[in-house]
Amino acid sequence: MRNIRRRKERDLCLLRNSRQLQDWAAKPGSSQLLVKGSFRTRHMLRDFAADMIELLQKEKRVAAWVLQCKGNKSDSFDTAHALKQVVYQVLQQSPGVLNERGASLTAQRIQDASSAEDWFSLLGSVLRGNKEVYLLFDTTAFADEAQKYRWTKRLASLFDELRQRHISTTMRVVFISCQQAVSRQLQADLETVIDVSSSQAVQRLQSRPLLPSKQATSINGV
Repeated sequence: MRNIRRRKERDLCLLRNSRQLQDWAAKPGSSQLLVKGSFRTRHMLRDFAADMIELLQKEKRVAAWVLQCKGNKSDSFDTAHALKQVVYQVLQQSPGVLNERGASLTAQRIQDASSAEDWFSLLGSVLRGNKEVYLLFDTTAFADEAQKYRWTKRLASLFDELRQRHISTTMRVVFISCQQAVSRQLQADLETVIDVSSSQAVQRLQSRPLLPSKQATSINGV
């Protein structure tokens, strides 16, 4: 048991310090990342998500997430519900972004929102004023409809919309998936995919040399 625990801790450390992850986080402009695993590595993926959220909060970054609720399928999120969660979380961390009129209009739009497109539009609006926003989605939390949704394409469109509206917010979107079908769909449109489907795959990750002192804990590695 002790050896298994040590191996899991080692694999998680390799993932956190992988060159792919650090290079992705340092890349300019909005981007998406998939960390794909398997049923055997699902716990490491969840630990990675928890570690990433803890680090972002420690660094006082704006971060929102959708995670699996105690493995209960009845608590799964459809697409609109998942987006609603991240919109509310971003708003809670951006109290000074909206003026009184903007806050009133946003409140009305939230009340009227029902579809995924409504919530994507709202997400684009509430990002304004934030330099950088991280979103993390655990796809095991998604209902069947959300797992089939073309998240990567719609998010790429949102990145374009933000540029056209001169909203300078950088979005960092992370998907974690331990389901092959979901991973295949997501990775088809992504430049950065980190494979941790087995210990052998984790061992092949190229690590960036650890940095001294608190620099080593920075999400951007700088």
